[in-house]
Amino acid sequence: MATQTNSSAVQSEKPLCDCTYDVLTIVHAKSKALEAYDEYIPDMKNEPQLLELIKRIQQDDRRHIEELKSHLARLLAG
Repeated sequence: MATQTNSSAVQSEKPLCDCTYDVLTIVHAKSKALEAYDEYIPDMKNEPQLLELIKRIQQDDRRHIEELKSHLARLLAG
């Protein structure tokens, strides 16, 4: 015999709220981007303007990850 569950019961069983999951997903994606920058930066040695741009984006992503981590800690604690 199948058991029915209402949507509010299913939602309350989620281990993470949507916002927490979204922030975690963004941190993961930006972390993967940092890995890509490290891999591709050596190929840009003959393109100084492009290299500088990618390094600035890399620094921004690091800063954004740190900011997101503080929000994630707050979300996980609450």
